[in-house]
Parts: sequence; structure tokens; C-alpha cells
Amino acid sequence: MMPRDDWEQENAERLLEEVRRRRRALEDFVASLPSLLAAAPTDEARASIQPPADRLTQLLGNFHMNNLDEMERLRAEIEQLAI
Repeated sequence: MMPRDDWEQENAERLLEEVRRRRRALEDFVASLPSLLAAAPTDEARASIQPPADRLTQLLGNFHMNNLDEMERLRAEIEQLAI
């Protein structure tokens, strides 16, 4: 059986890597926003995508772990609007 301190350290490292993975995915998505906006089917679609895209960019620029779920929700909303 693993000592508690070792387990806590491994768990903390695993959680931190998960946060980093999620952040990288969001950064990649934000980098693709200009092409996503350009490919939007209508001007109305672009106009509806822009506010959540701006909010996502703002949250990512001021990154805080507590906002990860909201950022991923915004990403899903943008993807849905882009269809």
C-alpha cells in the first residue's frame, strides 16, 4: 500500500496534468476561432458566435481553473452555433 503523502502527490500531479490538457485544448480551439467565424454559414451565425467567442477568449486570457467548466460550455455553445 502506498503512503498517504505519496498518493496525494501522485493525485495532485494527475489532476494538474488534466487541467493542463484541458487548457491546451481550449487554447487550440480559440486559435481556430478566426477560421470558424469565417466559415460560418451566415452573417447572423457569425454575429451569434462572436459574444461567446469573446467571452471564451477573455476567460482563457485570465485563466483560472474555476472557469474551466464554463470555458468548455462556451466552446460547446460556439460549436453548436457554427453548425
